[in-house]
Amino acid sequence: MTLPTGSRGDLVRRALLRRFRDAKTMQQLPPEAAPFTSGRIATIGETQVGAPPVNQRECRQWTQGIWSVTDSLHEGLDGILGGAFLVDTTKGAFGGPILSEAIVYASDSTLRHLSADPPAECHTLRLSDGRTTWTARYQRTALSHPPSERAVAYRLVDESGSNPTTWVALARLSAYLIEVRLVVLPLSDDLANQQVVLEDAIRQAHALAVKTL
Repeated sequence: MTLPTGSRGDLVRRALLRRFRDAKTMQQLPPEAAPFTSGRIATIGETQVGAPPVNQRECRQWTQGIWSVTDSLHEGLDGILGGAFLVDTTKGAFGGPILSEAIVYASDSTLRHLSADPPAECHTLRLSDGRTTWTARYQRTALSHPPSERAVAYRLVDESGSNPTTWVALARLSAYLIEVRLVVLPLSDDLANQQVVLEDAIRQAHALAVKTL
């Protein structure tokens, strides 16, 4: 999708991470941005790797990311979504951390809605990859060094509650909301280290957004 240089969509696209630690965007999936009303939204969403479908449609935001609900927000042409997918291929395809990032430009009420806790019925999530179904729990976690006053984080943990599968952090920046999602691979069995990676990612994403937007 062509975005005029200097347009809000162009700025959102340029504010997305291209590299994080050893992970970088793949050439065939470059960072992009589009209005909420564009059909490209679905394509951007497909780059949010590690986002399995959830049986409860009203809970998809917390399992698949904020991209999954922007097409229903009715923000018109003012709403913008940008998305980037970064993968570490230094140890082979998908052999390291996988990170996705989204930046949403929208009204204050929409951004507050997107950064709110899920309703009670979404605290336990029934997920599926098309063959297997499993249960995960939504669990808020604190950021040690949040990049902004309006930053929150959560993780999805397995049924036993001991193994996170996905870490998510959101940070508000004026009329923008930044989301980073980290999919746990053989990254580390150390939960503290996983959280450090998440915090590094949201700080780096926020810093680039501050510089660009």
